[in-house]
Parts: sequence; structure tokens; C-alpha cells
Amino acid sequence: MKVLFELHHPKHYYQVKNLLPFLNDYLFVIKAKDILEELLISEGVPFKKIGGVKSGLLSKLMNSVGLIKYFNKIIKDYKPDVMLSKASPYSVFLSPFHKFKTIITPDSEVVALTNHFVSKMADSIITQHCFEKSFGKKHKKLDTFFESCYLHPDYFQPDSNLLKKYGIHPDEKYIVLRFIGWGANHDIGKTGLDDTQKIELVEKLEKYARVIISSEKELPDDLKSRHFTAPPNIMHHVLYYASLYIGDSQSMATEAALLGTPAIRSNSFVGPDDMSNFKFLENQLNMLFNYKNMNDAINQAFFLLNQKESKKEWLLKRNAYFSSIVDPNKQFYHYTNAVM
Repeated sequence: MKVLFELHHPKHYYQVKNLLPFLNDYLFVIKAKDILEELLISEGVPFKKIGGVKSGLLSKLMNSVGLIKYFNKIIKDYKPDVMLSKASPYSVFLSPFHKFKTIITPDSEVVALTNHFVSKMADSIITQHCFEKSFGKKHKKLDTFFESCYLHPDYFQPDSNLLKKYGIHPDEKYIVLRFIGWGANHDIGKTGLDDTQKIELVEKLEKYARVIISSEKELPDDLKSRHFTAPPNIMHHVLYYASLYIGDSQSMATEAALLGTPAIRSNSFVGPDDMSNFKFLENQLNMLFNYKNMNDAINQAFFLLNQKESKKEWLLKRNAYFSSIVDPNKQFYHYTNAVM
């Protein structure tokens, strides 16, 4: 079985990384975004780059014409049996012309393009256990989160020696902040923290501990000295040993929580219509705090930092959670193989 993976985010690679030992022939296709290309180079996996990410709806639409052209050439040359993506319109558009199967793995119920177009044309849909929308008979659910595919203790073992190479001592108290670029299709009309809020947040948190920042966008001059520049595959180890995570990122908030680090997420998605995985992590597992208002997020951060046992409490929650689920990668592969 030849599998073509389309990636738009580092998380998408980690999500399928542990499927690769099951496969004999695979290729990744990416858009150049954030640290994705750097990550694949460091991992030593085969990939093709088809372009970059554009901002603004009109630019995205115009860019799509060129992307489809590049995609078509890669598919024609590689001849995949199946294409797996988060929810690629390119894959379902080109599938009838090349006769390959399509699998999508949406993690958000709020994306209209996925719900009304891509899902209807895809051959199979795999989602997280808590996904609230139903796509009918072709819809399969993992028993856990997508992030468990790479953060489950069977696959991820924290290594404190990796931190030391980049100037972090695992015994020191430090806080990880993550700021995203807000340029994805599903981010249109949504916002995270502005530069003034970022500076205010760092100034307040540094009274408690060292602050380490991961950011898609260029940071204000006042914060550049805190920017974490180590290779991307180090970040999960950094998150594991952190005392606290806080940011406007979607993926890293889940990763921090599942790694046993008290986690706070703050952006305009938060509310009654928020995505199911974040609501589940907060309301069922008590591992994540979601806030629309940054001041509320900061107050919660101070509360957690003043609780001496909060880190130990989260590690216990992590252990209990992963003890309750099955190996997600075996389940993922079973659903993928069933399409053929």
C-alpha cells in the first residue's frame, strides 16, 4: 500500500509518525509553514514541498490553483493507493482522476469547508473520540485524542538531557508560552493575544519563573530574548518538564495537558461553540483551562503557580488517563488499512 500524506502543521506529522513502521511505501507533501519543513528534515522522512501558506481569503483562493497543479504532478508520478490528510480539498478533488482512496482526520467541528464539501467526497473519516459531529457510516472514531498517537508513554519518553543541550535545566522552574500566527483558513475572524498582551503576560509571569516562548509570528523586540530556537522535535520534552503552559495555540495546549503540565489556553474560539476536544479536556479530564479573556487566564496561571503540588497532580492525571486507553496507533492503522 502506497500512502501519500498531506501535512499543514507539525502536529499532523507527529499524528501519523508512529504509523510509518506499518507501511512499506509513503511520501509526505507539505506547504512550507512555521517549522514543518525543518521538522521533516530532522526526522529524515521523504517529502515534497508544493508551496507556502498565504494570508487572506483571496490570496488563498488564487494560491490554490497552483497548489492543485503541483499536487496533480506529484500524484501522477507517485501513484498512491490512499491519501491521508487533515481535511484536504485537493485530495478529494483529484481522487476521481487518479483513482486513489482518501482519508481525512478533522479535529474541529467548526470548519464549514470540511463539513459541507470535503467530508462528503472523502472515502473515510477518522476523528477523535469526543468529536460531536457525525459523518455517517464512513466515520470512525479513535478511543482518544490524535495527540495520544505520539504522546502516549509507549511512544514518548521524556529526556532531560535534551533540555540541557539548549540551556534548560529540568529542575528549574520555567513556563512555556506559545503564540500562533492566526493565518489558517479556520482562523479567519478569530484572534489570540496581541503584542501588548504578550508583553504584559511575560512581565507578570517572570515574577514567578523563567519564561520560554515558542512563536509562529515574529515577536516584539522586548520578547525576542525569550524565543526558543531549538529543533522542533525538542519541544515535547520541554513541555513535559515545564511548570506551566499558557498560550493562544490550539495544538500545544492539548499537548501540554497530555504531557502532565498544567495548561491554559486563551483565544476567541473559547465559548459555548468551542471545539469538543478542548471542552472534554477541561470538563471531563480537568487537565486544561480555556479562557476567552486574557486576564482570567493570567489569574488562573498565578493560582496554579502558587500551588506547590499542581505539577505532580497533572502528572498523576496523565498517568491515569493513558492507563485507561488502548494503543491509538494500532487502531489508527486498522481504520486506514480498512479503506483498501
